[in-house]
Amino acid sequence: MPYFRQHIIKFTFCIFFIIYSEVALFAQQQEEPLVLTEEAAVLRAIDRNSNVYLARNEKAIKSAIRYSAWSALYPHISASAGILYNPEKPKVSEMLRPGSQLGLTASLDFNWTFSASTIPTILRAKLDWEESGVSYEDTKRKIERDIRKLFLDLLFQRESLLLVREQQKAAEERYVHTKIAYRNGTIDEFTYLSVGLEARNLQYNVKVSEEQYKQMLRTFKLLLGIEQPTPIILKGSLNLDQYDITLKKELLNQVRTRPEIKKLFLSISKLRMDRKIKALGFLPTLSLGYRFNPQFLGDPETASWVDANNWNNKKGVFTLVFNQSIDVFFPNSRNLTELKTINLSLASLQDQLDQAIAAAQVAIDTLKSNIYTGTDSIRALEYMVRITKRKQELAEEAFNSGGKTFDEFRKTELEYRDARQQLMRQKLQVLKYAIDLAYELGVPLESIVRLKEK
Repeated sequence: MPYFRQHIIKFTFCIFFIIYSEVALFAQQQEEPLVLTEEAAVLRAIDRNSNVYLARNEKAIKSAIRYSAWSALYPHISASAGILYNPEKPKVSEMLRPGSQLGLTASLDFNWTFSASTIPTILRAKLDWEESGVSYEDTKRKIERDIRKLFLDLLFQRESLLLVREQQKAAEERYVHTKIAYRNGTIDEFTYLSVGLEARNLQYNVKVSEEQYKQMLRTFKLLLGIEQPTPIILKGSLNLDQYDITLKKELLNQVRTRPEIKKLFLSISKLRMDRKIKALGFLPTLSLGYRFNPQFLGDPETASWVDANNWNNKKGVFTLVFNQSIDVFFPNSRNLTELKTINLSLASLQDQLDQAIAAAQVAIDTLKSNIYTGTDSIRALEYMVRITKRKQELAEEAFNSGGKTFDEFRKTELEYRDARQQLMRQKLQVLKYAIDLAYELGVPLESIVRLKEK
């Protein structure tokens, strides 16, 4: 009994050890941060977005309809079989032999209809499939555009938070030195209070920036389908020196690759195909048919199956039918009215296409100009950052030596901080312009923005 009890204790200890190990491993996995690059965030968002899922399903449905449209070229064949039964034993029957209550019947129908609108109808289904493909790609590109811009906003907010923390740390150190100098009587009380107030304000600014960053991070996790407790690390920077922005002339002229332009072209092609289908519907249709309906008029068990007298309708019937719609010859008929409506819709869509092409060209030119202007502004802001930094360093030295008041030093510090903020904001804006331009042109972002080779 003690030996058995000893084994029970060992077994229980092993079970508890396994459970504890699994729980510890799970907790460790939960605590490990998720490292995300911009490309990884885009792929994750596309994979988990409901709009992309619906667009993908719509494309699959249109693809199935496209292939099933070819069935219009197939002949229609049907077969049936049945039993003839007369509850009263007949003396003479047109269907059954005298004295027979049972009989058999079968039918084979073959019909093949030829119409001039069959092939255009198949091509119309193909255009629907192409339009669903454009919508699917456009949905993915919109998600890519929004996620890339949100990712850059997060990087900007993170850089701004680091900047405020850096200033807050410098203010705390300055407050400590000022406090010592005030106690030694080397500075006045007003300067001491001003430095302390500045340190307090920067503490508040740090908390506000942290909360803004957390809120943006919560939205980012929600869009990517990441659980809120999961910590994430964003891998990237707003340093434009690592990017090469190239605006090729032939690329900027590709206005027709814009998703909205593609959809309008496809809509016009669909309407033209509808007009063709409607016009060809005025022509007659030809139907070839064959019907074979044999009937066995005797008792299946007793009558002879090889006796020709026991069979009826032993030969099939071929049919050739022309079908012509008459209402097309009447004025203001439904078909003619629909044809006029299609022509009016075509003219309206053509006007929309012309306006969309002009608007797209203006939008592309504007984004191109903004990128060039923004790049020049970045160079000017970088020079301003160097100047204001040097002014701030000189003012700090003068303040420490008593040559300048705290307000004068504070002014140079604010100028330096504003210059850095403007530089980061301008870099962010240029990258956003490049993302918008790639979307407007309907081309990958890599064709405009590339990483420089090290």
